[in-house]
Amino acid sequence: MANIHEIAKLAGVSSVTVSHVINNHPYISESTRQRVQEVIDRLDYVPNLNAVSLKKGMTKLIGIVSISFNDALGLFVRGFTMYAQEHGFNIALFITNGVRDRELEALELLRRKQLDALVFMIRVNEWSVIEHYTKYGPIVTWQRVNIERQFRPYLWISIRAICSRWSICMPKAIAAL
Repeated sequence: MANIHEIAKLAGVSSVTVSHVINNHPYISESTRQRVQEVIDRLDYVPNLNAVSLKKGMTKLIGIVSISFNDALGLFVRGFTMYAQEHGFNIALFITNGVRDRELEALELLRRKQLDALVFMIRVNEWSVIEHYTKYGPIVTWQRVNIERQFRPYLWISIRAICSRWSICMPKAIAAL
C-alpha cells in the first residue's frame, strides 16, 4: 500500500505538498496538484482513516445506542444522521437488546477513541456506571440522570455541541441535583 512519502518521491515533491494536495490546500499550483493527483490515482492511494483520526484527535463518528430499533428511533436516526453528515460526521448504531454488556462495549469504543461521542436513546446501565466514561467524550442520554445527593451538574450535550469541534465546544450543564 502506497504512502505519502512514496507519492512525494514519484511526483518529485515533498510529503507536505502531497498532504496539501490531499487536503485541498489552496496554495498549491495547478500543475503541481495535477502531477501529485496523477501519482495518487496511479497508485490507487487512499488515506488511512485511522492515521488521520490519530493525527486530528477525532474519528468523526458518533455512536447511537438503543435497546431496539423501531419507527421512532428510525425518525430520530434519520434526522440526526442528516445533521451530523452536514458537519462531516458519520453515525454508528448499536442495538443492545437490553443487554448491559452491549452498552459497555459502546462505552469502551468511546474510551478507546474509536467514537467521538455517544447518544443513549434508552439505556439499561445506571448513570453511575456510565458517568466514568464522560471523561472520554460527550455522552447524551434522554433519560434523567440521578446523581445520588451530589451537587455536581450532569451534562446534556446538544447535537450542535457534538457536531462542532471539541476544542471550541463547551457542553452545557442544564440540570443539577
